[in-house]
Amino acid sequence: MAVLIEGISVVIRCEQIVKAYYGGVNAFASEVPNGSLRADGKLACVTFMTPDDVQKYVSHLEQRGLVYLNSKAAIDLVVVDQRAGLCAPCDWVVFGQSYWNNDSNKPISICSTSVNEAQKVVVPNGWVFEKSLSARMIFIENGKVPTNLKLITQENGVDVYQDSETGEKFYVGRVFQSTDEDF
Repeated sequence: MAVLIEGISVVIRCEQIVKAYYGGVNAFASEVPNGSLRADGKLACVTFMTPDDVQKYVSHLEQRGLVYLNSKAAIDLVVVDQRAGLCAPCDWVVFGQSYWNNDSNKPISICSTSVNEAQKVVVPNGWVFEKSLSARMIFIENGKVPTNLKLITQENGVDVYQDSETGEKFYVGRVFQSTDEDF
């Protein structure tokens, strides 16, 4: 099996959650800060939309006993970008592209423990391709929001931007507000 990769995802080795995560699997699952958790038995994955949220979550995982990097290589978890792939060298996961339900009009990014494992893709509960980041992602480099996009509100963990030229609204899900120190 494989796990869906969207936005900026944190992929964690399930065996390390069992062995090293303080409080074990139940604590891990209860501490996921959003509804994006999915797991195939070998890999667990949690998705974020901003690098800041990823950094805070990775720090949390490290505080709970997991190891991110050792000599620049991923140990228990790895950060994976939907477009660019692995953000650190990692010998226990494979990043690739596939098609949702074998439909070439529905490209998705995935991670698995080997190329042969990538036959079925596990997605978050309630995930629908047409409403997903895979279908509708717009990438804006961190700190480089175009001048025509104005932040109009922040509510319920969502930053809402509006294009001053077209009136179109764009939504960025946030797990941690910029004032949050920890979670």
